[in-house]
Amino acid sequence: GAIFFPDAFFQGLKSLVIPYAGYFHILARFVAWLGSLLPVRYVPHWYEFASWLLLVGIIVYIFSRRFPFGGGLKLLLGLALVATTAANEVFFNLANWAFLCSFFWLLLSFSSEPQSRGQSLFDVFLLTLAGLNTPFVVCLWPLFLLRWGIRRTRHSLILFGLSLIVAAIQFWNMPGRIEAGGMIPAMSRTFADVLIYRFGFIFLG
Repeated sequence: GAIFFPDAFFQGLKSLVIPYAGYFHILARFVAWLGSLLPVRYVPHWYEFASWLLLVGIIVYIFSRRFPFGGGLKLLLGLALVATTAANEVFFNLANWAFLCSFFWLLLSFSSEPQSRGQSLFDVFLLTLAGLNTPFVVCLWPLFLLRWGIRRTRHSLILFGLSLIVAAIQFWNMPGRIEAGGMIPAMSRTFADVLIYRFGFIFLG
Protein backbone atom coordinates (compact mmCIF):
# COMPACT_ATOMS: atom_id res chain seq x y z
CA GLY A 1 0.00 0.00 0.00
CA ALA A 2 2.79 2.44 0.83
CA ILE A 3 4.28 1.99 -2.64
CA PHE A 4 1.59 0.85 -5.04
CA PHE A 5 -1.25 3.07 -3.91
CA PRO A 6 0.60 6.42 -4.10
CA ASP A 7 2.06 5.45 -7.47
CA ALA A 8 -1.37 4.51 -8.81
CA PHE A 9 -3.00 7.61 -7.34
CA PHE A 10 -0.46 10.11 -8.70
CA GLN A 11 0.82 8.33 -11.80
CA GLY A 12 -2.35 6.62 -13.00
CA LEU A 13 -1.87 3.91 -15.62
CA LYS A 14 1.77 4.92 -16.01
CA SER A 15 2.37 3.22 -12.67
CA LEU A 16 1.86 -0.19 -14.34
CA VAL A 17 5.34 -0.07 -15.81
CA ILE A 18 7.16 1.30 -12.75
CA PRO A 19 9.46 -1.43 -11.35
CA TYR A 20 9.69 -2.07 -7.63
CA ALA A 21 12.37 -4.12 -5.84
CA GLY A 22 14.04 -4.86 -9.15
CA TYR A 23 11.16 -6.23 -11.22
CA PHE A 24 7.76 -5.40 -12.66
CA HIS A 25 4.45 -5.92 -10.83
CA ILE A 26 2.03 -5.44 -13.72
CA LEU A 27 -0.89 -7.39 -12.24
CA ALA A 28 -0.54 -6.06 -8.69
CA ARG A 29 -0.16 -2.50 -9.92
CA PHE A 30 -3.28 -2.87 -12.07
CA VAL A 31 -5.20 -3.90 -8.97
CA ALA A 32 -3.72 -0.90 -7.15
CA TRP A 33 -4.81 1.37 -10.01
CA LEU A 34 -8.37 0.05 -9.79
CA GLY A 35 -8.22 0.68 -6.04
CA SER A 36 -7.21 4.29 -6.64
CA LEU A 37 -10.61 4.82 -8.27
CA LEU A 38 -12.38 3.90 -5.03
CA PRO A 39 -12.86 5.99 -1.88
CA VAL A 40 -9.69 5.69 0.19
CA ARG A 41 -11.44 3.95 3.11
CA TYR A 42 -12.35 1.02 0.84
CA VAL A 43 -8.91 0.50 -0.70
CA PRO A 44 -7.60 -1.95 1.97
CA HIS A 45 -10.77 -4.02 1.59
CA TRP A 46 -10.30 -4.06 -2.18
CA TYR A 47 -6.71 -5.24 -1.83
CA GLU A 48 -7.78 -8.06 0.47
CA PHE A 49 -10.62 -9.09 -1.82
CA ALA A 50 -8.41 -9.02 -4.92
CA SER A 51 -5.79 -11.15 -3.15
CA TRP A 52 -8.47 -13.62 -2.18
CA LEU A 53 -9.65 -13.78 -5.79
CA LEU A 54 -6.11 -14.51 -6.98
CA LEU A 55 -5.77 -17.36 -4.51
CA VAL A 56 -9.16 -18.78 -5.51
CA GLY A 57 -8.14 -18.45 -9.17
CA ILE A 58 -5.10 -20.63 -8.61
CA ILE A 59 -7.18 -23.28 -6.83
CA VAL A 60 -9.79 -23.27 -9.61
CA TYR A 61 -7.04 -23.59 -12.19
CA ILE A 62 -5.57 -26.59 -10.35
CA PHE A 63 -8.94 -28.35 -10.43
CA SER A 64 -9.60 -27.54 -14.10
CA ARG A 65 -9.55 -30.13 -16.86
CA ARG A 66 -6.21 -28.86 -18.10
CA PHE A 67 -4.44 -31.05 -15.57
CA PRO A 68 -4.62 -34.83 -16.17
CA PHE A 69 -4.29 -35.76 -12.52
CA GLY A 70 -6.56 -37.50 -10.10
CA GLY A 71 -8.66 -35.60 -7.61
CA GLY A 72 -6.41 -36.71 -4.75
CA LEU A 73 -3.30 -35.17 -6.28
CA LYS A 74 -5.15 -31.99 -7.13
CA LEU A 75 -6.33 -31.80 -3.54
CA LEU A 76 -2.76 -32.13 -2.31
CA LEU A 77 -1.63 -29.37 -4.66
CA GLY A 78 -4.38 -27.13 -3.36
CA LEU A 79 -3.49 -27.88 0.25
CA ALA A 80 0.19 -27.27 -0.45
CA LEU A 81 -0.72 -23.79 -1.62
CA VAL A 82 -2.70 -22.77 1.46
CA ALA A 83 -1.00 -24.84 4.18
CA THR A 84 1.42 -22.16 5.32
CA THR A 85 2.73 -21.07 8.71
CA ALA A 86 3.28 -17.46 7.57
CA ALA A 87 -0.20 -16.26 8.58
CA ASN A 88 -1.88 -14.50 5.63
CA GLU A 89 0.74 -11.84 4.98
CA VAL A 90 2.12 -13.54 1.88
CA PHE A 91 -1.35 -14.13 0.43
CA PHE A 92 -2.93 -10.73 1.08
CA ASN A 93 -0.06 -8.36 0.37
CA LEU A 94 0.09 -7.00 -3.19
CA ALA A 95 3.87 -6.79 -3.08
CA ASN A 96 3.99 -10.53 -2.38
CA TRP A 97 1.80 -11.53 -5.32
CA ALA A 98 5.08 -12.50 -6.95
CA PHE A 99 5.00 -15.73 -4.96
CA LEU A 100 1.46 -16.62 -6.01
CA CYS A 101 1.95 -15.65 -9.66
CA SER A 102 4.93 -17.99 -9.88
CA PHE A 103 2.50 -20.87 -9.23
CA PHE A 104 0.75 -20.07 -12.52
CA TRP A 105 4.00 -20.58 -14.40
CA LEU A 106 4.62 -23.85 -12.58
CA LEU A 107 1.12 -25.09 -13.40
CA LEU A 108 1.28 -23.90 -17.01
CA SER A 109 4.50 -25.80 -17.59
CA PHE A 110 2.78 -29.18 -17.17
CA SER A 111 -0.80 -28.38 -18.16
CA SER A 112 -2.30 -30.40 -21.00
CA GLU A 113 -2.28 -29.10 -24.56
CA PRO A 114 -5.10 -26.64 -25.37
CA GLN A 115 -8.14 -28.02 -27.17
CA SER A 116 -9.33 -24.71 -28.60
CA ARG A 117 -8.02 -21.35 -29.76
CA GLY A 118 -9.51 -19.80 -26.64
CA GLN A 119 -7.44 -22.07 -24.40
CA SER A 120 -4.31 -21.26 -26.39
CA LEU A 121 -4.87 -17.53 -26.01
CA PHE A 122 -5.61 -18.01 -22.32
CA ASP A 123 -2.26 -19.77 -21.83
CA VAL A 124 -0.40 -16.97 -23.60
CA PHE A 125 -2.24 -14.30 -21.64
CA LEU A 126 -1.70 -16.05 -18.30
CA LEU A 127 1.99 -16.69 -18.93
CA THR A 128 2.60 -13.06 -19.88
CA LEU A 129 0.54 -11.43 -17.15
CA ALA A 130 1.77 -13.70 -14.35
CA GLY A 131 5.35 -13.54 -15.59
CA LEU A 132 5.42 -9.77 -15.58
CA ASN A 133 4.47 -9.84 -11.91
CA THR A 134 7.18 -12.08 -10.50
CA PRO A 135 10.99 -12.28 -10.62
CA PHE A 136 10.94 -16.07 -10.35
CA VAL A 137 10.44 -16.34 -14.11
CA VAL A 138 14.21 -15.98 -14.39
CA CYS A 139 14.45 -19.40 -12.73
CA LEU A 140 11.28 -21.02 -14.08
CA TRP A 141 11.63 -20.59 -17.86
CA PRO A 142 13.58 -23.90 -18.23
CA LEU A 143 10.34 -25.69 -17.31
CA PHE A 144 8.89 -24.58 -20.65
CA LEU A 145 12.02 -25.72 -22.45
CA LEU A 146 11.49 -29.12 -20.85
CA ARG A 147 7.82 -29.07 -21.85
CA TRP A 148 8.70 -28.36 -25.47
CA GLY A 149 11.50 -30.93 -25.46
CA ILE A 150 9.08 -33.64 -24.33
CA ARG A 151 5.98 -32.72 -26.34
CA ARG A 152 7.40 -31.02 -29.44
CA THR A 153 4.14 -29.19 -30.10
CA ARG A 154 3.73 -25.76 -31.66
CA HIS A 155 1.93 -24.45 -28.60
CA SER A 156 4.73 -25.61 -26.29
CA LEU A 157 7.26 -23.87 -28.54
CA ILE A 158 5.25 -20.63 -28.37
CA LEU A 159 5.12 -20.82 -24.58
CA PHE A 160 8.84 -21.52 -24.40
CA GLY A 161 9.68 -18.56 -26.62
CA LEU A 162 7.36 -16.27 -24.70
CA SER A 163 8.77 -17.44 -21.36
CA LEU A 164 12.24 -16.45 -22.54
CA ILE A 165 11.04 -12.98 -23.53
CA VAL A 166 9.24 -12.40 -20.22
CA ALA A 167 12.19 -13.72 -18.21
CA ALA A 168 14.56 -11.45 -20.15
CA ILE A 169 12.38 -8.42 -19.42
CA GLN A 170 12.38 -9.11 -15.70
CA PHE A 171 16.07 -9.99 -15.63
CA TRP A 172 17.15 -6.92 -17.59
CA ASN A 173 15.52 -4.62 -15.07
CA MET A 174 16.86 -6.23 -11.89
CA PRO A 175 20.34 -4.78 -11.45
CA GLY A 176 19.23 -1.22 -12.17
CA ARG A 177 16.62 -0.82 -9.44
CA ILE A 178 18.57 -0.17 -6.27
CA GLU A 179 17.99 2.65 -3.83
CA ALA A 180 21.04 4.58 -5.02
CA GLY A 181 19.53 4.72 -8.48
CA GLY A 182 21.15 4.21 -11.85
CA MET A 183 22.45 1.13 -13.63
CA ILE A 184 25.18 -1.08 -12.21
CA PRO A 185 27.55 -3.33 -14.17
CA ALA A 186 26.38 -6.89 -14.71
CA MET A 187 29.81 -8.19 -13.67
CA SER A 188 29.87 -6.63 -10.22
CA ARG A 189 29.48 -7.61 -6.58
CA THR A 190 26.28 -5.56 -6.28
CA PHE A 191 24.72 -7.42 -9.20
CA ALA A 192 25.67 -10.77 -7.65
CA ASP A 193 24.28 -9.72 -4.27
CA VAL A 194 20.95 -8.79 -5.88
CA LEU A 195 20.60 -12.19 -7.54
CA ILE A 196 21.74 -14.14 -4.49
CA TYR A 197 19.34 -12.31 -2.19
CA ARG A 198 16.44 -12.28 -4.68
CA PHE A 199 16.60 -16.00 -5.45
CA GLY A 200 18.97 -17.85 -3.15
CA PHE A 201 17.51 -16.47 0.06
CA ILE A 202 13.91 -16.88 -1.10
CA PHE A 203 14.26 -20.45 -2.36
CA LEU A 204 16.61 -21.75 0.32
CA GLY A 205 15.20 -19.75 3.24
